[in-house]
Parts: sequence; C-alpha cells; structure tokens
Amino acid sequence: MAIRIDKLVPVTGGRKAIEGRFLESGDEVYDAYVGETPPVEPTRNPITYFDAPHDSRLCGCDCGEPVAGGWFLAGHDQKALHARVAKIGTVRDFISWFDSTYVEPTAE
Repeated sequence: MAIRIDKLVPVTGGRKAIEGRFLESGDEVYDAYVGETPPVEPTRNPITYFDAPHDSRLCGCDCGEPVAGGWFLAGHDQKALHARVAKIGTVRDFISWFDSTYVEPTAE
C-alpha cells in the first residue's frame, strides 16, 4: 500500500498518528512501488524510509539542486538568508528594515 501523509497529529501516550489518504492506481508513487520490487532490502520493520525521487523538491535557496528532506541543502539556508539581507544592505540595515516593517501577529 502507499499512503500520502498530510500531517502527524499527537495522540495519547506521546505518540503521533498519521492523517492522510491511501493512494490508488494512477498515482505516480503508487504506480512506482505498489506491486513492484521494493526499492530497499527487506527488514523486520514493515515501514522503511528512503530518499525517493518522488519526495524531492528544489533547494529553497534557488540553487536548483534537489533536496529529499527539509527545504535546503546543508548550509544553503544561510546562503538564502544572506542573499536577501544583501538586497537590503548590511545586516544592520536589514535588522532596521525588519524591525520597522514587521507586525507581530495577534492571538485570536
């Protein structure tokens, strides 16, 4: 079976439950794995994690490199942050700009 995980929700006992939906024939992930040779060696645990090409996205710094977990390649979050700081000026300029434009969200 293949499942799309939308989110993990806390349940009693400090564990988390999966919220999502079962994938069906015609879905890219389902068709690639269900009923096919497993992409990893069998283990006693029925759930196995691996970096699949279906789970990758491009690095958030816009370098164009694929990332399987998280949003950035190692160190690229800093690269992206400093590139944006440089658009404002110095770090001091950025902090000043941020402090003058940021509006704290209100609790509802």
